[in-house]
Amino acid sequence: MRIAKPPLRTSVVHGCRVLGDAGLRITGYPSGPTLVRGVEAMCDRDGRPVELRRGIVAICRCEHSRITPFCDGTHRFVPGFDEPSGREPRAMDGRS
Repeated sequence: MRIAKPPLRTSVVHGCRVLGDAGLRITGYPSGPTLVRGVEAMCDRDGRPVELRRGIVAICRCEHSRITPFCDGTHRFVPGFDEPSGREPRAMDGRS
């Protein structure tokens, strides 16, 4: 007897398509990247598959990373991007 896997959930995060199960969670950090947890597969902004090494990825928001679509911490050196906003990170998928 085969047990059916639940369908993958698809979301677009900063132009990248991410696929994950029901546990896919997207959290935007005001002074940093967008973290995506529970990723099963991912395509970059051009639709090319991206090799994943783990189930949590940090997607660049400042557009200055040398390892796009992933964050490399360059946002810390982009004038005005990393200014503290006083806001807490927020779930971008409607969850807290």
